[in-house]
Amino acid sequence: MRKKELILAILALLFLGVLFIKPVKSTQLTSMKSVVNQIGGPTIEIHAIKLTRQGNDYRYEVSGIQNQKSYHWLINGETGTVIKEPIQNMSTKNQKLQLDKDILFQNLSVIAEVAVGKGVATAWELSGQSQNLWRISVENGQEDYVVTIDNNTLAIESVNLI
Repeated sequence: MRKKELILAILALLFLGVLFIKPVKSTQLTSMKSVVNQIGGPTIEIHAIKLTRQGNDYRYEVSGIQNQKSYHWLINGETGTVIKEPIQNMSTKNQKLQLDKDILFQNLSVIAEVAVGKGVATAWELSGQSQNLWRISVENGQEDYVVTIDNNTLAIESVNLI
């Protein structure tokens, strides 16, 4: 599939997803900004965000700095409960994430799933260490892939079979 056809397919799927999307649970965090707001808002310098699917539930993990101290937040996707844990030494490799856009996790899923051809996104990770590249895990029942997507442009950087 050529790049132009792939882009049109992704746009069509995103449009159809808006039309036929199921209502989300009130505690489900659907975008990066909703995760940041759940843990304390824009005063936090975010260095990494990770979302994993566990059955029908989601688990969010965020690392960052608040009031000049390093923390790791865990958020239960079903209940919205936040656990805040101090971190002694945050890696100096991690840079502050550029969260200018409010990217929906669903949109990242569609882009990654279309890039693979079929399958279901099961994990999403963005860290300053990876230079603002999303790493989306996609399972299709037989094989597992990691799709790398640029956080700023949403361009597909790579698709790798793992």
